[in-house]
Amino acid sequence: MMTMKMTMKMTMKIEYIQEFIEKMQKIKEYYPKWSDSKFYGAAAAVQYDENSHKYAYRQGLFVITNSGEGIMKIANDKKFLPIVF
Repeated sequence: MMTMKMTMKMTMKIEYIQEFIEKMQKIKEYYPKWSDSKFYGAAAAVQYDENSHKYAYRQGLFVITNSGEGIMKIANDKKFLPIVF
């Protein structure tokens, strides 16, 4: 089974992404019944501070951005390799 977990903020900061990754690294401890599952992470925000979108990408998270008029899109390119938690 594959599951996506996401951190979502109005303004994303690197520290929020770091906290999210720490939680994701422990997710199978929190949900032992899903120990055979693959988890992928995503960061979603209206605005990204401090190049936090680049940081999230480099950490293997999907980056979801505002593309206008309330529409969100995954901003990762074809070279992206997601991390599996």
